[in-house]
Amino acid sequence: MKNLIKYVVTASLFILMCITFLGFQNKDVNDFDTKPMDVGVVVSDLEKSLDFYTNVIGMTKVSTYHLSGENAKTAGLTDGKALDIINLKLNNEPSAPGFKLTKIQDIKGAPLTNSFSPGFRYVSIFVKDLEPYLKRIKDRNIRLLSKINPMVAPEGFKAIVLQDPDGALLELIWLPKN
Repeated sequence: MKNLIKYVVTASLFILMCITFLGFQNKDVNDFDTKPMDVGVVVSDLEKSLDFYTNVIGMTKVSTYHLSGENAKTAGLTDGKALDIINLKLNNEPSAPGFKLTKIQDIKGAPLTNSFSPGFRYVSIFVKDLEPYLKRIKDRNIRLLSKINPMVAPEGFKAIVLQDPDGALLELIWLPKN
């Protein structure tokens, strides 16, 4: 009887370990949280960039934040210069991607060009309709970089490319519904 109990307990533990192992093997395991990635851009003029990203691109202002020079240095973000950050979202959904406008105290910078040298150069934003963007861009006399607007890819999607006030490239993309 003792051997039977040992056998049943051992077999049960083995089956439990197999189920646990197989359960872990079938899960989609990665190191990322469920919230999408946020993007940050350093700007030369916080108000001008806020106007562009809210009134042309249509993002929503969520909050503002000031980080002291000491805290920015401790975090490894600057060499001791303070930061002012405006947090934006693409829409009002809780899990919507965020976009951070960051102004570094006393830093003046040259605008980017539209060249594609190494480094972050553009952000793609997927939209439901390009027409409202084209209207706002035209109303504000913002130059589109693409020669045809919107561009139509062989796969059916449409896109326009423009620059923000500091020269960062934005690609607005409309995908056809399947």
